[in-house]
Amino acid sequence: LRILLHNDYCRGKKSFQDLLTLQNGNKCETFKEVCYELGLLADDQEWQRVLEESAITKMCPQIRELFVTILMFCQPSNPKALFEEFWSTWVDDYAQQGRRKDITLDEEQLRTMVLLDLELRLQSFEKQLKEFGLPVPTPEELARVEHITRTEAAVIRDEMDYNMEELVDSIEETVPMFTEEQHQIYEVVMNSVKNKVSLQVFINARGGCGKTFLLNAILRAVRSSEEGGCVALAMATTGIAATLLDLGRTFHSRMKAPLTPNEESTLQISAQSSLAKLIHMAKLLMIDEATMLDKLQLEALDRTLRDLMGTPDKPFGGKIIILAGDFRQCLPVVPGASRAGTVKHSINQSKLWKHLKVLKLYENMRVRASGDQLQEEFDNWTVSIGNGLAATYPIPEENLTKIEMNTPEKPWMEMQAMKNFCKEVFPDIENNIGNPRWLEGRAVLAPTNKEVDAINEMIMDWLPGESTILSSADSLGDSEDSLRFNTEYINTLRPNGIPNHILTLKPGMPVMLMRNINPREGLCL
Repeated sequence: LRILLHNDYCRGKKSFQDLLTLQNGNKCETFKEVCYELGLLADDQEWQRVLEESAITKMCPQIRELFVTILMFCQPSNPKALFEEFWSTWVDDYAQQGRRKDITLDEEQLRTMVLLDLELRLQSFEKQLKEFGLPVPTPEELARVEHITRTEAAVIRDEMDYNMEELVDSIEETVPMFTEEQHQIYEVVMNSVKNKVSLQVFINARGGCGKTFLLNAILRAVRSSEEGGCVALAMATTGIAATLLDLGRTFHSRMKAPLTPNEESTLQISAQSSLAKLIHMAKLLMIDEATMLDKLQLEALDRTLRDLMGTPDKPFGGKIIILAGDFRQCLPVVPGASRAGTVKHSINQSKLWKHLKVLKLYENMRVRASGDQLQEEFDNWTVSIGNGLAATYPIPEENLTKIEMNTPEKPWMEMQAMKNFCKEVFPDIENNIGNPRWLEGRAVLAPTNKEVDAINEMIMDWLPGESTILSSADSLGDSEDSLRFNTEYINTLRPNGIPNHILTLKPGMPVMLMRNINPREGLCL
């Protein structure tokens, strides 16, 4: 529209609808189409060549993914024309799928299946076919392929993308491996699913107790509990935790949660949307690492589920909710908050906590499998720290490394203690640095990247050889920025995920000094 309004074409036009009518009387559906007809947009020859080449060199699913990438990031002038020209080269896998079932798919069915796949891929970007001017399959076209593939909304198909036979086989192998604690939790959840009884559970388990193993088993059992498959929504508060769950997504991504919730927030889910239908279908909603969830997010979930399910008097709308985590680990990140402020935002401070049944996993499966007495003692000690009982836990004096704090008389004590500590972790590092085997299993964890860099710098000074200092090559995309930003100041910034401006290396170093992209936990090597 902006391009048209700056062009002589709009002279004499009396309305926005009038802008859609070309001089030859043809009517366009969008302003973009008008610009294309007038030659105001670049053509798609580049993308045509890309798709022609990919039809020869790539598999069909890869080509469809490439087309979605072009739609999202390359702004083609006429996506519909590109689709109509090349879609017939993207269907070999569907034709093969039909032949395996002794079904011959005609051209219309193949085209519909391609559109369904593109819709599913665009769903991950929160986009739809119609936003790019691509044809949307009609109910009649969907009915012709429903015996071959799922034709529900993309958000529903994404959650039911599993093989029933594989789920059943996995459950048969997994359940006999449960400990007694895991089996009890599994039975509690599955009885509620089978009897369609509302249940809210918090599984309290520290690292190594088989929590993820149990959660995935519950997901598979619920999804395979009925013929044709069921929906179980697997979510987590962090991306890494979400990848460990079958079909896992982050809580914010799946439930459209606000980033800055308040006491009256709700999730951005329309009652008529496909996501609302998916939630209605879901037998169970699971959130791993829930201890990092702000209680305001949990209360927003409760309000939304009550509204969507039409049950304002039942917690979470009567849904089966499974939360899992460990309060000894990370709590909600509240910028600038004190310890009391962080605790105030934890889910166990919510008015909903009284509805949650707390189930626990105590036995550390990793320690038990190792059979190492030293590991068991270390595990008990770390648990005592999390429980605030470390001072009462008996530890032999010879196993302790004391770090003394600075005093006015001895302001250097803390630094000296840290040096002694690092010497304990990396003894005789000057002679052992060239042995990768010696370095395995040796690390110092620190709470912030600032401390990580300080420890790395200290250890670097112990290494033999001359230091090579490398600096980043900086450039400004806009020359006007040089008046707004001081280069020296920018070089002092250390945002997460971006290397430092200065990198110091020494000859023969077998590993890189790293800064963790997680601001809450640094890693020193």
